[in-house]
Amino acid sequence: MAVHFVVTGFGEFHGVKRNPTQVLVEWLDQKQRARGSTITPQATATHASSTDAEAASAAEEQQEAYRILSCTVLEVSATAVCKFLEEQAALLQAACSAAGKQPVVLLHLGVDNQRNCLNLELQAFNNATFRCPDEAGWQPRGLVIEQGQGLGLSSVRSTALPVQQLAQELHGAGFDCHVSRDAGRFVCNYIYHKSLQLTHTLSRSQQDAAAGGSSGSSSSSSCMAADAADKQEEGSLAAAGNSSDAGSSDAGSSQAAQQQQQQQQADACEGTPCYSLFVHVPSFEAVPEERQQQFLLALLDSISKQLMRTKAA
Repeated sequence: MAVHFVVTGFGEFHGVKRNPTQVLVEWLDQKQRARGSTITPQATATHASSTDAEAASAAEEQQEAYRILSCTVLEVSATAVCKFLEEQAALLQAACSAAGKQPVVLLHLGVDNQRNCLNLELQAFNNATFRCPDEAGWQPRGLVIEQGQGLGLSSVRSTALPVQQLAQELHGAGFDCHVSRDAGRFVCNYIYHKSLQLTHTLSRSQQDAAAGGSSGSSSSSSCMAADAADKQEEGSLAAAGNSSDAGSSDAGSSQAAQQQQQQQQADACEGTPCYSLFVHVPSFEAVPEERQQQFLLALLDSISKQLMRTKAA
């Protein structure tokens, strides 16, 4: 079984001319094109002291390496995010329905120059409050990303991937990697929330199809439809006086309620083949480019191993 990855980064935006995530994603794309779409995890290399059985096991594991479906650098804008996710929906639907239901992971990279370590984001807030206009000139303030009963600015969607275990494994491998519970309120948080919506919908559609129900094929247009509705709501929500501070906490939010929602979402997606994860990286001054390249490969490897263990259990 090979875990399939769709990897994204962002181009330049306000204050950041050379986005580290663009550099990383373009490097990964060149690497996978040179070697083919399958990249053999470095962690499975056989040591000279290995027994024949261990060598055979390592060789077998290498044959089950992860595959990179695509590497894309996106414009830092909500419009570009939604266009990309809409285009990916049909492709992911087919990938998730493939023989063996091989896991598919949407892995999004974004830079935060205020951080000095590597962060796996646990969740995304249902709150678009851009600290500055995106590259398309849009600057929502206090806007819900996903509309629905009981959903507000403090609502969250969380990843079904075991981020705590991943962070511990990567930290043990020598990377300064930690779990973050706040992806901000800018385009990084926006793409993560939209991506979590998409992967959750695709995972549920796979469950329904397996049970003989609806395949959920209409989900491919949900991102753009939701985005259009969001933009129509912008004026009324902004007029209501919601905060424009991208890093502010949401007043009245309940930590216990958020944790309960996270658990419900994780439970709903458990064992399904489609996942999403956002990773915040620092500048290359804080963590050198080569070290971040090593981290990216180690992350792909760790996610693959975790999902293969989950599928085998």
